[in-house]
Amino acid sequence: MVHGLWSVATAVAAVTIAGTPAVAGAPVTYHRTVTLGTLGGASSAPQGLNDERAVVGWAETGDGRTHPFLWRDGRMTDLGTLDDGDGGWGIAAAVNRWGTVAGQSRGPAGTRAVRWQNGGITDLGTLGGDYSFATAINDSGTIAGASTTPDGSLHAFVWRRGTMTDLGVPGAREAFAEDIDNRGRIVGWRAAGDGTAAAYLWERGTVTFLPALGQGGRARAINERGDVAGAVLAGGSSRAARWRGTHLELLGNLPGGNAAGALAVNDDGVILGVGNVAPGSAEDHAFLWRHGTLVDLSTSGVPNSAVGLDDRLEIIGTVPNAAGDGPLAALFVPAG
Repeated sequence: MVHGLWSVATAVAAVTIAGTPAVAGAPVTYHRTVTLGTLGGASSAPQGLNDERAVVGWAETGDGRTHPFLWRDGRMTDLGTLDDGDGGWGIAAAVNRWGTVAGQSRGPAGTRAVRWQNGGITDLGTLGGDYSFATAINDSGTIAGASTTPDGSLHAFVWRRGTMTDLGVPGAREAFAEDIDNRGRIVGWRAAGDGTAAAYLWERGTVTFLPALGQGGRARAINERGDVAGAVLAGGSSRAARWRGTHLELLGNLPGGNAAGALAVNDDGVILGVGNVAPGSAEDHAFLWRHGTLVDLSTSGVPNSAVGLDDRLEIIGTVPNAAGDGPLAALFVPAG
């Protein structure tokens, strides 16, 4: 393991605050739902996808275990775990354009960040602790995630060419890495000892905290243009946000709602998120943000379980399984 000394930059921001935008008629119509199946069990759920329509996640096996899957060309494949016994389980979190997958699996030594490539599984190790997990992978095979350290704290890492490196996010009780682009830029967030969260961008050893409104933020995704999507806390509510450099833009709320968060952003700058439709309501709707407008996807059949978006505006999420007692991984395909 390599531990480096990192420089820290603090961003000073301009902020754009959008009001509650009108919902456009239907700029995107989702006409087809593709259910991805399971590995012999009842349930499954996606975690990530690439622009070649490969989807990864977890699925139940016939004996009730949770195994990682890769779905492409209409077929779900069990990626395997570090432990082939009853205690083995795994979750695939992200897939790059070449079909290399990152995630986590439990083996004899505990739960570890792993890479699946060419039919094999690689334990990526830890930062000296007993637990790690991977969340993102870029096209060169660089992986981002988080690991415990010898003192039990959780630190964000980058794994490259066999070496796991602590990102050195300062002031963190816990630090999470959420996404990585093909330039190796990593976004995520850290939780401080007082419970506040701060979104950050890591690039070439430098951690830059992204602007917020004094109440914290979380960065969830980055595209190849450097657009960062996530959420900030404003007035006690989560607000969907986009960062471009040091500029923070609040994306607004769905009509009637007062809370939202962004989950993914594609290379065209279209953002996927989830928001409520009434203050205090447990009912959330998935939305797309494009051309400055929030589009409620509930009328298009896309559920609030949406978690990922590709450059063709295909969305991954879940629908109820056949028994109605669990999720089933699904791909939502737009018309045209």
